[in-house]
Amino acid sequence: LGEQSKGGDKSSSANMLLGVFMCIASLLCGSLNLALAGVLGETKLNVYDTVAYMAIPATLFLLPIALTLEKPVPGQWPKVFGKEKMTDYEILVGVWSLNKTTINWLILSGVFSFMYNIIQFSIVHTLSPSATAFGGNFNKAALIFLTLLLPFLRVH
Repeated sequence: LGEQSKGGDKSSSANMLLGVFMCIASLLCGSLNLALAGVLGETKLNVYDTVAYMAIPATLFLLPIALTLEKPVPGQWPKVFGKEKMTDYEILVGVWSLNKTTINWLILSGVFSFMYNIIQFSIVHTLSPSATAFGGNFNKAALIFLTLLLPFLRVH
């Protein structure tokens, strides 16, 4: 930040603005997610129904992006895949062809995500969306504080 105020290059400034915009968008989407969970909780849906009904629109919303948006492939992966830019779906198919066990970790990650959402929406239904948002923001603030306090947590 200090370097950019001294006149850093334009691409660095654009990336910082993009990062700030994405952080704000993330906060707004997270708030909308919890507000929707609160509204669905008022319709007397149980937690499992709430999580399942929110997973379908999220999948449908992200599917066109995963199938069409090409991004640069990082590190040494362009040599492995033979392409500099790939979609998420192409990467998934490429990983499947290289190592099918890796996809099991992806599926396990989805199971953990589903369980996390069930816990989070249970708290939303029990307490309130604002209490859950406060808890989530407290975790982020604690992580930022620990990163500043403990240098070994920093990414170089």
